[in-house]
Amino acid sequence: MASRAAKVLMKHFPQTWVAEKDRAGLPARIQKILSRFGALLGEPEIFDGRGGDDVTAIACFETQQAAEAAVKTLLGADMRTSAGKKATGNRPPLESERFWVEIQPAKTFSTAVPPRAQPLQALGTELPEPAIPDESYILVRGFPMTWMEPQVKYLFVVFGGTSSVRMVPDAEFGHAARVILKDIGAMERAATSLNQTDVGHLAGISHA
Repeated sequence: MASRAAKVLMKHFPQTWVAEKDRAGLPARIQKILSRFGALLGEPEIFDGRGGDDVTAIACFETQQAAEAAVKTLLGADMRTSAGKKATGNRPPLESERFWVEIQPAKTFSTAVPPRAQPLQALGTELPEPAIPDESYILVRGFPMTWMEPQVKYLFVVFGGTSSVRMVPDAEFGHAARVILKDIGAMERAATSLNQTDVGHLAGISHA
């Protein structure tokens, strides 16, 4: 049986790669590194974190074996240049200077389309729901507290990507994300496909 494709999530790139003037060349740099381990499906996608400082990239290998080889070799690699190492007295790299890469799980799950969310409850106190435009969105709940917009965006890459991701309070999980896709017609399909996916502690995705 042919090996299935596998996506990898990456971050902690050299500052010289993610500087504004060099950002356009980042996909090609990533593709050059990853292609040593196997063929890729398409070009790597780049997502900016908060303030553009925490850049995350997603790439898809044709085979699981290639993705595993890339992770085994690249995870924790010192991404500083020779000049950068010398400038810091050749000290050991910080965690943020070590390349981070992991294979993303590809599990499926079911969902229901719920009514509009009611005001959140916390410790018996009603919290007013933040005002949002009167438009359809996907509500993502139950993901780890360490997740930010890039990790949420990754979930919807196969559905054409997101046009908007907004973090909102959630009484049960601390925070949730309201997501609008670039392809509005894919909203319900994405919610149905992703609900109850085992990604970290992801609890549910619903279409409102």
